[in-house]
Formats: sequence, structure tokens, C-alpha cells
Amino acid sequence: MADRIGKYLTPTLLLVLTILVVASFLHPVGDLGMPANASSAVSDSYKDLPFVAGLIQGYGTMDALASLTFSIVVIQSAKVFGAKTSKEVAGVTVRAGVIAAVLLALVYVFLARIGATSQSLFTFSDGVFQLNGTAIDGGHVLSQASYFYLGAIGRAVLALVIFLACVTTATGLITACAEYFHQILPKVSHTAWATIFTLVATTFYFGGLSEIIKWSLPVLYLLYPLTVVIVFLSLAKNLFKGDRRVYQWTIGFTFVAGLYDALATLSTMTGFFQLPSAITHFFTKIVPLGAYSMSWIPLAILGFIIGMVMHVVLGKTNESSKETV
Repeated sequence: MADRIGKYLTPTLLLVLTILVVASFLHPVGDLGMPANASSAVSDSYKDLPFVAGLIQGYGTMDALASLTFSIVVIQSAKVFGAKTSKEVAGVTVRAGVIAAVLLALVYVFLARIGATSQSLFTFSDGVFQLNGTAIDGGHVLSQASYFYLGAIGRAVLALVIFLACVTTATGLITACAEYFHQILPKVSHTAWATIFTLVATTFYFGGLSEIIKWSLPVLYLLYPLTVVIVFLSLAKNLFKGDRRVYQWTIGFTFVAGLYDALATLSTMTGFFQLPSAITHFFTKIVPLGAYSMSWIPLAILGFIIGMVMHVVLGKTNESSKETV
């Protein structure tokens, strides 16, 4: 799997994207347009709060969540291709991570430029860009831009890009998840787990992408901050010698903030319940960044500080109570 994706699928994906990007420079739709908010939601405030909107929209990529499982694939692949010691595995992983980060940054920058120069393909009404009276999303932008640059071939190129991106991601995720659950329940084979996850994912697919994204948002508001914090703690564990109390306080405070954002989002989406006004006031007015659905950042920092103080003042925990990562 790693050999095929590394040698064939990923280079092909990058080649197809390069064709689209080069076409956008040779025959641009127009100049860079003016930013606009997609809606009144914080996550759509591209004009007023571009960093906040970009960060929250980034939750939907699930990259950080996926990294926790994809790391299994990376580590196993490093070993397959010759890395033997922990130092060698770490070196290969870091180099691969830097290359991936640079390439992804270039891809997103150029795709953002395509969107910014394609505003004339759509109408702007009621504060949003529309196509045939319907609000557009990134898929519409790429589809129309591809058609403008390359005609029918452009849309075929776009279809190929999406197909390859989904194949590589789905393959990696299914394989990693199957490997993880096979380690937990070895009686169920890796192939069986892969089949189960494939069937489950296919079932969710029939609900439609927009519905999947919509109903995953509350979950992402809860899980994404926890994932970011766990990654940070894993990288910084030498500062506190892996003291479990630092993990507990930091993750605990982050969980509280993430849970509020998740419940508040679910309440807005469904209208089935409302959170007490005192709680809403606390998280949106009292806690810094709470109005931007980012109360988890200051609360995570507070939890980390408390944990570090306990680590320094009360001393190290014994070996049996230390977290190993």
C-alpha cells in the first residue's frame, strides 16, 4: 500500500494539481478579489476574522485527527524501507513530515489563489457568492474554475484530483484503523477490520458529503482541540518528565471548553435544547477567545500551567503514575 501510494498515486495527484495551477497563471479569470464572509458564523468570517475562520474550517480536514492513526502507517513504512532504530524512524518521519508540510502549503496557497481570482465566475448576493441562485462552496469554485481554465478537460482533471485524493486518504485511514483495532482484538484479522471500516464508510457516504460535514462539526469541536493538545504534550513531555498530572490538567480543561463548543453547536443546529445562559455567558464573554469558539486555547494553557506548578511544587510522580507516549 505504502509503495503504491508513494510511487504512483501521490506524484500523479501532484502532477494533476500542477496542471490546474499552471493553467490558472497562464489564463487567469481575473485579479485577486475582495474577501467576503460566507455567513454570519465565526467559522465563515473570512473577511472579518480570516485566521479564526481558517483554523475552524481546518477542523473539517480532520488532518490532526488522522495523523494519530496515519502515524502507524508512517512508522511501519519507515521500518519496511530500512529504518531500524528509534532514532532512524524518527529521522525518516521528520524528513517526510517536512516535505509533506511544504508540499501541502504550496497546494493550499495556489488553490486559495485560484479561488481568490475566480470571483467573477459567480454572483455576489445577500452577502454570499452564488451560482444559479445557490450559495457556493469550495467544490463549486474548483469545478467552475477548472471548466474556465481547461474546459471539459478541466472538469475531468478535477474529477481525477478528487478521486486520487480520496483514494490515498481512504486507503491510509482504513489501513491504519484496521492495524490499530487488529492490535487490540487480534482474533479479528486485519483484512476483516479493513472490510468492516470500508463498509461503514460506504454506508455513511450515502448520506451525502454535506450532511456528513454538518453532523461531524459538533464532534470536531470536541475532538480537535483535544488532539492538538495531545500532540503538543507529546512533543513537550521532556519539560515535565511525562508527569501524568500535566496531561490530566491540560486535557481536562481542554475537554471542558471543547464540550461546551460541541454542545453549543449542536444546540444551534438542532434547536432541541438550549444551554443555560450563565454557562453561555461564561464561555463566550468571560473566557478569552470564547466568542470565536476558541476558549479551549486559554483554558488549555491554564491547565498546562496548573499541571506544571504541581509538577514543580509537589515533585515528580513515581514511575507507575507517569504517562508514557
